[in-house]
Amino acid sequence: MAGYTRQDTANNIANGNVIDADDFDAEYNAVEGAFNASTGHKHDGTAGEGSPITKVGPSQDLIVSSSSVLPKTTDTLDLGASSGAKFKDAFFTGTVTSEDLAVTGGSVLTGNATVGGTLGVTGATTLSSTAAITGNTTVGGTLGVTGASTLDSAAVTNNATVGGTLGVTGNSTLSGSLAVTGNTTAGGTLGVTGNTTISGTLGVTGSSTLAGNVSVEGKTIGEYIQDTVGGMVSGNSENGITVTYQDTDGTLDFNVADPVISLTGGATGSATMTNLGNVSITTALDSAAVRAKFSAGEGIDISSSGVISGENASTSNRGIASFNSTDFSVSSGAVSLQAERIQDIVGGMVSGNSENGISVTYQDGDGTLDFNVNDPTISLTGAVTGSAIMTNLGNVSIATTATADPTLTLTGDVTGSATFTNLGNASLSATVANDSHTHDGRYFTETESNNLFTASAGDIMTGNLRFNDGIAATFGSGNDAELYVNSSGTQHLYLDLNSGINNFIIRNGSDTIFTFNDNGAFTATGDITAYSDARLKDNVQTIDGALDKVAAMRGVTYHKDGKQGTGVIAQEMQEVMPEVVMQNDEYLSVAYGNLVGVLIEAVKELKAEVEELKKG
Repeated sequence: MAGYTRQDTANNIANGNVIDADDFDAEYNAVEGAFNASTGHKHDGTAGEGSPITKVGPSQDLIVSSSSVLPKTTDTLDLGASSGAKFKDAFFTGTVTSEDLAVTGGSVLTGNATVGGTLGVTGATTLSSTAAITGNTTVGGTLGVTGASTLDSAAVTNNATVGGTLGVTGNSTLSGSLAVTGNTTAGGTLGVTGNTTISGTLGVTGSSTLAGNVSVEGKTIGEYIQDTVGGMVSGNSENGITVTYQDTDGTLDFNVADPVISLTGGATGSATMTNLGNVSITTALDSAAVRAKFSAGEGIDISSSGVISGENASTSNRGIASFNSTDFSVSSGAVSLQAERIQDIVGGMVSGNSENGISVTYQDGDGTLDFNVNDPTISLTGAVTGSAIMTNLGNVSIATTATADPTLTLTGDVTGSATFTNLGNASLSATVANDSHTHDGRYFTETESNNLFTASAGDIMTGNLRFNDGIAATFGSGNDAELYVNSSGTQHLYLDLNSGINNFIIRNGSDTIFTFNDNGAFTATGDITAYSDARLKDNVQTIDGALDKVAAMRGVTYHKDGKQGTGVIAQEMQEVMPEVVMQNDEYLSVAYGNLVGVLIEAVKELKAEVEELKKG
């Protein structure tokens, strides 16, 4: 950009850097100064001047190239405004093509003008050359044409002066004065509501409406037309009719000739037809001239002596013919075949012929044909038997009997069988093998389990419900408790009491038996015992030095989980009696109940020492 110099020479404005407001302020001020500079920049594509601007407008509505200026979308941009800011002059060296051209001021066209759409002019317009307009033309002011003009459709609301030829091929409406000094041809409707003066020829091939005064060669248009037509019947040739023009009242008098019609020959008579009206002729016949005349025709023969006789019929000529009464009957000229003859011919066609599966008999007495089809027997063999006779090819019902009772047997994961007795209904008891299949080759998803394992009154599960390692059986609406076997490391059965669950309680009915609270404390309402049967133990020895062991132990008080407690330290007990210390994953524990044995023997040793002291 001309006039702009980057201010961030230290490249502080970069990805990953801390950018201060001062960095941006310096750049914005430099950009603002470049735009405010009086020299500006050219956008001519050279270095520092910016690329050429080819699209202008809030939505890039105007597109500029090296050869054209175009709107982005057809029929969306105006050049100037009808009631706002306008351009001054426009100069074109080529062709200006417009669908509608509206001129609101004066227009002067010194060359040829061709308008393919609507030409609307509200001011004075002078056309000094040829104007060819194939669309609508509306002139609100004065239209002056000194050359030849062709208008497809013209509407003039003021004065119109045509000094040359005005050719209108469409409709024309003139509400002002029309003065034509040359020839005028209107191919459509010519409507003039003002005065019309035509010094040349007015040719209208469509409808013409003249609401004002029309003057042609110093005469009203009516008088001009009357005299023109009257001249057409003056000095002309007329045969059988006389036409006279009455100039005083502008009428044409027609008088046709009255011809005489005469009949000659065998019939005579005559009459005069007046004004081409109806005519009646009285006729008379000449008896000597009237005689009969015959000529031979089809079926009639006339000899050279004039004798008339019938002609015999042939394949190509009608005439006299004779018919065998056995085969034909004739009545009033109509010839008909005998029905009996036809019946006998058809009856002979089914006599002595070959017939399979059907018998056809001709009854000469009543002229009928009797048809009788065979009655076949339908028999079923094999697993199902039965038979029936089909009479006259009608419907047939077969009573069937099964020759064997089939058995349906299921094998595989589902077993069972049933026998269809006489192909009747059968009841099949099926057995599904345990653990023989899964659904879709997998275990149920959580969603499926929710739908399938729904507790309801009377539900009883007779098989095992197994959960794989790491899969928990959850309880409560918020997974309050989870029971599972861990899937890695040393496996244990875990019961997790999640947030919101205080204690794990085992009850007998409604009576609490055991309580495990969330701090690790265990409470039993009865005795807590462990197996101590001698049958379960071997290598039994009395503890020696029990008093020394107890003396080596340290009883302590402590705080654990926010509570005051008393007991021993597991690590210290490992040094004295490792038998009572257990390793549970991360932490050590002490079997406090197992200390009873060493305490018993320590008391006994202490008692023996007391007894010795008492003796001494």
